[in-house]
Amino acid sequence: MCRNIRPLYNFEPPAPEEEVRAAALQYVRKISGFTKPPMANDAAFQAAVDDIARISARLLSELETNAAPKDREIEAAKARERWVQRFGRGRFGGPPHDLMNGSMKMRKIVVTEFLSLDGVKESPHEWHFPFFDEGAQKYKLNEVMNTGALLLGRVTYDGFAAAWPDRGEAMAGKPEPLNPESETVFQDRFNWLPKYVVSDSLTDPSWNNSHVLRGENLMQVLNGLKQEEGKDIVIHGSGQLVNSLMPEGVIDEYRLMVHPIVVGKGQRLFPEGLGSTTLRLADVTSYDKGIVVLTYAPA
Repeated sequence: MCRNIRPLYNFEPPAPEEEVRAAALQYVRKISGFTKPPMANDAAFQAAVDDIARISARLLSELETNAAPKDREIEAAKARERWVQRFGRGRFGGPPHDLMNGSMKMRKIVVTEFLSLDGVKESPHEWHFPFFDEGAQKYKLNEVMNTGALLLGRVTYDGFAAAWPDRGEAMAGKPEPLNPESETVFQDRFNWLPKYVVSDSLTDPSWNNSHVLRGENLMQVLNGLKQEEGKDIVIHGSGQLVNSLMPEGVIDEYRLMVHPIVVGKGQRLFPEGLGSTTLRLADVTSYDKGIVVLTYAPA
């Protein structure tokens, strides 16, 4: 059970009360989609945080002492009903599936980017290939094998939709490509995967398995997608989308593939005026030709 709770709260018993409540706050934000005032400050939201924190504290105490659960399941069932009364039972507002034991595993929204040393993300095909060695290629293959959907801005989507269908066979109606030894598995997966493109103007997407998301209620839609079963939702490129989602707290991981080159011009991932955001370094991986993958999570 301790192993199951760690994906949600990232600590083991015993845990200070303030850490439990902070984790409960983050959890309710992710589940409900309410990340900013006024919703994040209203009484129903705070009551939901209280429920999660109280049940989590009891679970952690039981884990620490090996105590029997007693009436925790009843308490959790009542908390789920209170959740439904506050937020509804629909796809984007439903209660956590396993409120009493912390075993729900949400999909992550992951940003993955090719960057130069000076932070440029534009036109990586013009500068990244000399450094893209076998290790880096395996990293990207593993990433796409563990991708459950693509989340893209309109500009990146249009570029991908013009290029990727010509790089592999048509995947409409085909089973999921799962063989990492296949020479075409990378392009086949890109063409097969669900693609969610955020656009208020796109009406008839042509790329296989594409779905348009409008700006209205976008945060609730994304949090609903994260609650579905499956592999991670991965953002490639899409700088404007990344910058709009970053302050909302909906991005769970940033994988920045930094190349040993100063490009000197072009669009940067984090432009001037974006605002300050603190991240936590989760992993560093380097490859023979100088690429370093810096993986960050929200602090």
